[in-house]
Amino acid sequence: MKVLLVDDDPLFLELSKTFLEVFHGITADIVNSAREALTKLEKDLYDMVVSDYDIPF
Repeated sequence: MKVLLVDDDPLFLELSKTFLEVFHGITADIVNSAREALTKLEKDLYDMVVSDYDIPF
């Protein structure tokens, strides 16, 4: 499984990525803006996107 994590809090992103990869074997990419997320989604395929609802574009 491959997940894209989107949040403007870098600490939350790193903790979430580590948790998913270490405890569940899930590959996670992280970005800190909606614009970066859209760019990633144009290039890569993800099984799931987990996003904060209040982030900068």
